Amino acid sequence: SGDTEQIYMFSVRASNSDLYVNFSLDNGSTWTGSIIFSGTVQQSAFSAAILNGTIYVTYADSTETGFVANSTNNGTTWGSNSRITETGGSPFPSITTDGRDNVYVFYGQRLINYSKWNISSGWVINTPWFLGPNTLQPIPNAKLNRSSNSTNDFIEVVYINRTAATGVIDITYDYIITRVISADTAPPQYFDNQTNSTKVNSTILHSLRWTDTALSGFVFSF
Repeated sequence: SGDTEQIYMFSVRASNSDLYVNFSLDNGSTWTGSIIFSGTVQQSAFSAAILNGTIYVTYADSTETGFVANSTNNGTTWGSNSRITETGGSPFPSITTDGRDNVYVFYGQRLINYSKWNISSGWVINTPWFLGPNTLQPIPNAKLNRSSNSTNDFIEVVYINRTAATGVIDITYDYIITRVISADTAPPQYFDNQTNSTKVNSTILHSLRWTDTALSGFVFSF
């Protein structure tokens, strides 16, 4: 199709040390590297998401505290690192977006919590999301889902649920609704309907104007 793919590979180097990104802006033909965070990073404790052209990467430092860094120039440079969890006890933060203006980071501190970032209001840290008692060391993985069979946008979360009483480890699924989409049940409306001729055996153009903006771009024929 002629589209250019951008590829990003995140890694921790030198035994749980700095967090790097290698990226290609030309379908993998050439690669460039940059450092996201200089310091001790937990191995495999990072994830990434893109919203409105900005790349967000979440990771945990040596104290198991979650942070987010962002880049607005395709990964060439990275902005300040923002703490988005409570201090300690959050070794595996997981990031996703709602596809509009919000970034969500899910992390486990006995219970699953999430931090939410909005482009106008910034971070809200430690917004609680209660998933039940006795949940210890939950490790979440989250993503946005927009189902054609649903009227809602929702973020799905899969996490490890280990109870103190039994020691049994379960894989648990849950979700939060980020937007309720109201179904459009009103019939299409139109005005200014007209023809350019009334002659017999001649080509006639029928035209009208739609008042329903959701019909923009559709072609109707009869």
